[in-house]
Amino acid sequence: MSTRDNEDRWEPSLSATKLAIHHHLKCDLYLHNSYHNSRPTRNTSKNNVNATTDLTKAQFQRGDEWERALNAWLDAEGLLIHVRSTGPLTSAELQDIIEFEERPHFFISGLYFNPPNSAFADRFAANGFRPVKFGVAKPDLVEVKRFEGKTQWQVIDAKASKEVKASHYVQTYFYHMCLEHMLSGSQYVPMGQVSIWIAPQTTLGGEASYKPSFDGLKSSAIELLSLTLDNFFFTKLPTVVQSSRDKVAWHYNPLCKGCPFEAECSERTVLERGLGLIPNLSIPDFEVLKSVLNLTRSRHPTAPQLSDIEDLAALVRPKGDLPNLQATHPALIKKAKRILHLPERSTIKGSTGSPRVNSALEKKVKLIDKRNFTLPKGEDIAILISLIIDPSTNDIAYYCISVISSVTYFSYRRLESAFSTKELVKALSNILQSILDLKQAPEYSKTTAQVYVYSVAERTALQRLLVQAALSADPLDEVFQSKLRLCIGALCEGASVLATTFQPSILSGAMLDFLGKKVDRSRSELLSCLSRLGLSYSQQWTNEMLRQTIESELERRKIEGGRGSCTTDDDDVSRNEIGLVPRVVAVEREVKSLLALPIPGYWDLRRCHAALRPNAVACPSDEEIFTAYRVEDDVLLDDLLKYRNQAIHDVVKATREHVQGAAKEDLLVNHARILSSDFMDVCRQDDLRKLFFMQQFEVLAKLNELWEARINGCPDAVILQYRYTHRRPSGDYQHFFELLSGNVDMATDKDRSFFNFILTEDKEDVEIPAEALFDDLGVFNCVFPLKKYNRFRWSQQARKIRQSVFVADVVDLRLQNNNTLVVAKTFGDFDLKLKPWAYYRLSPRLVDFNLTKVLSSLIEMDLKTPLHPGYMSLPPFLQLCSDPRGFASQSSVSPTESTKELLEKELLEKEKAIHTVLRELSRLNVDAASDLMLKPSQRRGLKRVLTHRLAIIWGPPGECQVQRVNRLEISFE
Repeated sequence: MSTRDNEDRWEPSLSATKLAIHHHLKCDLYLHNSYHNSRPTRNTSKNNVNATTDLTKAQFQRGDEWERALNAWLDAEGLLIHVRSTGPLTSAELQDIIEFEERPHFFISGLYFNPPNSAFADRFAANGFRPVKFGVAKPDLVEVKRFEGKTQWQVIDAKASKEVKASHYVQTYFYHMCLEHMLSGSQYVPMGQVSIWIAPQTTLGGEASYKPSFDGLKSSAIELLSLTLDNFFFTKLPTVVQSSRDKVAWHYNPLCKGCPFEAECSERTVLERGLGLIPNLSIPDFEVLKSVLNLTRSRHPTAPQLSDIEDLAALVRPKGDLPNLQATHPALIKKAKRILHLPERSTIKGSTGSPRVNSALEKKVKLIDKRNFTLPKGEDIAILISLIIDPSTNDIAYYCISVISSVTYFSYRRLESAFSTKELVKALSNILQSILDLKQAPEYSKTTAQVYVYSVAERTALQRLLVQAALSADPLDEVFQSKLRLCIGALCEGASVLATTFQPSILSGAMLDFLGKKVDRSRSELLSCLSRLGLSYSQQWTNEMLRQTIESELERRKIEGGRGSCTTDDDDVSRNEIGLVPRVVAVEREVKSLLALPIPGYWDLRRCHAALRPNAVACPSDEEIFTAYRVEDDVLLDDLLKYRNQAIHDVVKATREHVQGAAKEDLLVNHARILSSDFMDVCRQDDLRKLFFMQQFEVLAKLNELWEARINGCPDAVILQYRYTHRRPSGDYQHFFELLSGNVDMATDKDRSFFNFILTEDKEDVEIPAEALFDDLGVFNCVFPLKKYNRFRWSQQARKIRQSVFVADVVDLRLQNNNTLVVAKTFGDFDLKLKPWAYYRLSPRLVDFNLTKVLSSLIEMDLKTPLHPGYMSLPPFLQLCSDPRGFASQSSVSPTESTKELLEKELLEKEKAIHTVLRELSRLNVDAASDLMLKPSQRRGLKRVLTHRLAIIWGPPGECQVQRVNRLEISFE
């Protein structure tokens, strides 16, 4: 039959795969085009990435390999039937396959059948639609179980993704509906679910190393899926495919990369001047802006309707209708302002509009007026890293490192390529060590360095590779361990169980708390602390000298990390880092936060570089680079990656130039750091070290959220207007504010003052907002108001903080004349006063009274944990749960059971004697003794503590559990 005959017989249809792609793209136009243009189109446009490139093949290869590995595993387990058919199976043929199989439990692969379109047509007709036809169905697996004379079945799809997605369930639900008609006999019973078999996310040696297990099955009930998918299949789907093309919703966005209709949508976006002219505008953000446009058009129905982008520009201009919409739809307009990078609390008056909209209209690069603390203003040495991540394995497959330096002594450009983890670590460590050696010369001691990659995915992959190498490397390979330690210390930020940048700041409190307890630390403990800090010492030093050396080293590391105490009136901003400059900067993220580019739909490095450096050598595309890797053309690959690294550097420089050209140098608030690879293995025991890291990581996660908000003046802060102050009979002051916007969270326990807010005047900050300089870690475990003995903590805050910031405690909320009044207590410098009728913003600060105690306890436990192999078969925290008496002795040899019983008996007798003495003293009206008396329930708890190494004391809030434990300790002392 001729090709022309095939075309004449073609009929529109949809496959399960195209239905899943529609849910991934969230694009109705894809659904419409796929149904009416099912025949492959011959589009030779370079924008048509539907062509099967090497990169596309690699993306599918991972899924194919997982499916083959799963089938091989099921076959080896004696659970697989593979069907080989020359054509679609009929219902009778499928039932024969199942009935002829004698096993009670098995899986069928290779199924291939036509959907029951006639049965589906009845359901379409019942909803008032013409039928929609579906193409051949090919489920990955059908599971069959026989139970009590019935044959149960379910559909399973194998997916190599990290998690289950909605698009996966669309496919399996479609196959389930088909099989309900094919297996319609009374003996066939659906299991009431469909499942996705997720691949284990493990690889070995750069090759996929799948180890299937039934744990990978992720199921969802048909009853739940039918609630939404029945409506999709039999209402939305026919509505979309049976509508005229110009009525179908669509939006050109980053998900369109890879769509066969991308070129057409790109041209249509430019022609119709749609919202897709704003690059990287997600579908949820598009829907927000579309809702805003619909609102303003409904308010002015007679106004001439322009294109979407022109109407949006008119709306956000200085005299536009946005303030009026904000009065009636505050939540929606707040979202729109964030999307368009408009000031969220200031008026539109004097504004030049949205940089994203202006960039799309004028086809020029526009600066986003938003401060940034993660891209440094500049560096002396830039280290640029390009990584090829093979989609078929999800692992790094090739590396390229380039160094660009403005330092005369270090004025070389060097390209390093690596094919294995060891080669990468060696290349990186050599470069890093050269920079560290440079610091030894006095004239280069302040040389700064910054590492750059293009994407967040590359940064994550690099840090993950280093951490995995640390966990799997041979501990006896001291040379490699040393190089690996150098790379982790210099490049890993919050990704390693070994270090964090803020470790010195967090640890200083924990270590000093540990050293400062009212216990004379033994010399061996002090020497262990010195060793863990990498410090040398003299045997002639006294214990006090050892203690002072530790304290000095902690302060030195804080200062080197930009976190030293602000004890002078120098420029605080220049002396301390604001927020946290990442060890490895992802350039794509920084450009998105600072620049609006006139590129429709989305941009990658190639498009971004072309927009910012149009006359430079073009950056190679991801497809070009991956093809060179696949064909093993190392010379070409090295050249392409070298050009890519140069493009990354060009983009960084161009971004800074746009900031400087707009006279907005204050948008970049940090300088690059002096390279450091220091981190502290304070805990040597592996499991304790992981716990130690987890505690620090939790604090860093909270701080990151605070920094992101503070650097831009806390856009979500509660806005208050100061009214008056009332002095209470107790002598303290309460300040009354009217709540203008936002929600205030008040502590449920009004008797406890945590002062967990920052209060500062709300005004247009021409400089860095005051909150951005606030050092949470300096006072995060202090009880306010501060006393004489700890007031020095406040004096170590930045000068701007002391001059303009209060810490505040919300004590009450009151309703007065239909206005909400916020009653607060404040703490600040004596000269700082609240201004009548001034506006203030209230934002959270970090409060944590337990962190230093927990870390201090972990340090103490680690120092008392023997390091010899085989000491613990379980980690300490698990051993405490599984064998509470296992920690009864600090030696490696546990006492015998008889010894334990004698010790417990002795402690119980001592407790009884103490209680008797306290009772007699209490009868003599000795108040101190009465305070130490225990209730019967508390005595039972004490006995539990005395006879078990692990005891949990719990109760409702306010029962003074911690206070009681302290009293127990005092009693036995």
